[in-house]
Amino acid sequence: MSKRSHFTTITPLPAGVTRASVLDTLRNHFEMIDLNPLVIERKRQDKAPPFAGPEEYHATWYQITDNIKGLPGTTTYHGCFHDLADGLQTHVYAPAGLDIRGKWQLGGTLPGEPTQTVELGLNPT
Repeated sequence: MSKRSHFTTITPLPAGVTRASVLDTLRNHFEMIDLNPLVIERKRQDKAPPFAGPEEYHATWYQITDNIKGLPGTTTYHGCFHDLADGLQTHVYAPAGLDIRGKWQLGGTLPGEPTQTVELGLNPT
């Protein structure tokens, strides 16, 4: 049985956090992978795996290993990371058909900056 879920979270930057530091973090793939507390190992791959689609072929690929408490052994899977001008897109191919696509974007405006167009269906207030 397949289930598709979507969610969006909009979070203001805390005072003192710069746009540059956020983009630096998003583009540090190891740091982003390590935000998952289950990860025990991650390795950058030299090339895309055979199942990679054409739009992901030139992305940066990683082999990621999790240690899930309560399950015997470890779980290894692949994920691709694609840097964007304003963020990061990821696609993780986890076991049991779990397919996770993520997108992190740095948006919004600071006082005095021109207002950005808000994506339809999202109310940042």
